[in-house]
Amino acid sequence: MKRFSLLLFGTVSVLLLASCGDSNVFDCEAELVTPENELTLNGEEVLLKGGPLIGGILDIQVVDSFLVVKASTKESQDFLYVYSIGGGDFAGSFVTEGRGENELLSPGMRGVYHPEGNSSLFLYDLSLCRSYSLNLSGSISDGKTRLSEIGELPASTLEACVLSDSLQLACYTRPDGIFGEVLDMSGHTKRSFAIYPELSGYNYFDKLSSPVNAFIGTSTVTFAMVMLPQVNFLDINTGERHSCAVDKSYRDWEKTITLENGSQTIYYMDAVTSDKYLFALFYNTPFMDWAKGDFTASLHIFDIDGNFIRAAAFDEQIKAITYDTRTGILYGADQNDRIFRYDLSDLFRSATLQ
Repeated sequence: MKRFSLLLFGTVSVLLLASCGDSNVFDCEAELVTPENELTLNGEEVLLKGGPLIGGILDIQVVDSFLVVKASTKESQDFLYVYSIGGGDFAGSFVTEGRGENELLSPGMRGVYHPEGNSSLFLYDLSLCRSYSLNLSGSISDGKTRLSEIGELPASTLEACVLSDSLQLACYTRPDGIFGEVLDMSGHTKRSFAIYPELSGYNYFDKLSSPVNAFIGTSTVTFAMVMLPQVNFLDINTGERHSCAVDKSYRDWEKTITLENGSQTIYYMDAVTSDKYLFALFYNTPFMDWAKGDFTASLHIFDIDGNFIRAAAFDEQIKAITYDTRTGILYGADQNDRIFRYDLSDLFRSATLQ
C-alpha cells in the first residue's frame, strides 16, 4: 500500500471553524457524482520468477521496464524487490533497513523523476524526515543500492511526492491545519500553501489522510481521501480547488472526523496518476471489515480537470496499484500478495476517452 499515515490514535478535539464551509472539508463546492454502468476489470496474474519468496506487499511502482515491489521476506532485510515487466524475472533487491549508507528505516515510494536523464525512483522516509533518489537502472546494473539523499522534509511530514524533475511536494501537519510545501531537489523550500486549513492537523491528521499525487509537470495535485468519499484537486499555483464526491455523506464531514477510531468507513486507499488521468482505489467498506481483509475493490478514474470518468470493479481484492504510462497497463497487488495486470484500453474506449 502506498505509504501514507493512517494512524488511528489520540483524542479528538471538537473545535471546528466555519471557514472550511458547511458541506465540504476541502473549502470549496463539491460536485456529487454517481458511478454508473460499473464494468468488471479482467486481470491477468503476473508470475514473478526468481529471487526470494516475498510476502506482505505494501506498495508497487512501475519504473521504466521494471516493477518495484515493496515487500518483506525472511530471506532478506531489503525493502524493494525489482522484476522485469516483460517476463517477471527478478532483477535485484535494494535499500536495506538501517541507518547506514544506502539504508532507510521505512521508505515510501511516490513517483519517478529524471535527474540528468536517468529514471530514478523517488523515496521518502518519515522516520528520518528526508527524501531520497534511487538510481534503479544503476542499482540493477551494479547489483547494489545506489541511493542518494535529496534533502530534509518539513517536521511532521505525512506524505511526499514528485511534482516534476526539479520539484517535490511534502504534506505536513500544523496546529492550524494540514499544509503543503514545494521544495526543489536540493531540499530548499519554494513556497507553502494550505490543504486543509482551519482544522487542527495534529488532531485530525488520520481522518484527513489522503494519498497525494501530482500530474507530473503541471501544478495540479490530488488528494483521494481515506475517510471521506471524495477526491480533491488543487492547483498549487493559482489556489483553485475542486472536489468530486461519490456519496452525499461527504456533507457530514464534521461528524465523520469526530467519530471514534475504528468507527469510520474506508473509501480511497491508494491512487496513481498518468499524464491525463487519476486512478483511485475505492472500497466504501467499514473500517473493521477492511482491517480484517473483508472488502471489495473498485477503480475510479478522474481526469486532470477533476471530472469523474468511469468506475470499474476488480474481481480481486486489490490493495495497491501502479500504472505504466508507456503501455496503458494498470498493475495491482491483492490480499494474497499476487500481482495482476489490467489492460485499460477497453475501459477507456467504453468511456469514449481519447
